[in-house]
Amino acid sequence: MKTNVTCSHCQHEYKINEIKTKRVTEDIEEHYFVCPECGGEQNCFYVDKVVRKLMQHQKNLRFRLQKATSVKRKQKVWDELQETNEKVAVELDRVRKEVEGAK
Repeated sequence: MKTNVTCSHCQHEYKINEIKTKRVTEDIEEHYFVCPECGGEQNCFYVDKVVRKLMQHQKNLRFRLQKATSVKRKQKVWDELQETNEKVAVELDRVRKEVEGAK
């Protein structure tokens, strides 16, 4: 399912076709998409080594959640996933502030 977005540069409404990545620093990557109307770049998020590791852990937890057979096990994995989601949000915010504060 594609998401509708409005370009912050030209206000054109469109669906995201592709998320692109570019290196900002040696350790940080920016994930963004491009407006087909004006070519303006719209930032999604920035990632560094810490965020990449947490996102991989999220992916593993979602897989484990699907494979869990007991309610108790599902709840334990779910709780860990929620905790990891909160950590990812904090780290994404930290990296964004680091990058955008340096601009």
